[in-house]
Amino acid sequence: MATHPVIVAEAYEPGTAKNVRLQGKVPAVIYSGTRKTSHIAVDLQEFRRAFRKAGKATLVEVEIDGAKTAALVHVIDTHPVSGDPIHIDFFAVNMNKAVHAVVPVTFVGVSDAVKLLGGTLTVLHDRIQISCLPKHLISSIEVSLEKLKTFHDHVNIADLPFPSDITVLDDAEMIVASVAAPRKAVEEEVVAEETEGEKSEAVPTEEK
Repeated sequence: MATHPVIVAEAYEPGTAKNVRLQGKVPAVIYSGTRKTSHIAVDLQEFRRAFRKAGKATLVEVEIDGAKTAALVHVIDTHPVSGDPIHIDFFAVNMNKAVHAVVPVTFVGVSDAVKLLGGTLTVLHDRIQISCLPKHLISSIEVSLEKLKTFHDHVNIADLPFPSDITVLDDAEMIVASVAAPRKAVEEEVVAEETEGEKSEAVPTEEK
């Protein structure tokens, strides 16, 4: 059974968030459709370590007074200058009910169209919407760029190796990545097409 990062939290009274931050902790709430919202404080460094491992696509366990609750990191409000979390929303999940999540795409390998032909990798979608039971959640989906051998190749969602326990909510034909040709190559192709068009439009004349 997979283990999830544990975040130890303690309850705090609403209206005292400033004091919580002065203690090096982050004010947060944990809620779901069936439970009362609880105001909790979590250690900033402990949260960073847990979030680095879990992200928003896999579970963490929020421990309050020794009791653990499986949850997703739903929303993180950050400081506009430092970027540090200043408030966190945790969503407590029902392990027997499917949840929606957004999974980041991790690109691996090298595209021949980039390496050999000088093209530029174009990423159109780097996050995919999924639905599954919480125990089947994954932190990312890995996709190989080796399929992109020419400027006409592309990777779409149907090519991504999602496990059968996961339902992808986005359109299967949606393009995830492709390779754009260098500008010079595009210009040469346009000139070639125009030249070919001129030839085809020429009207033969009758010899006298």
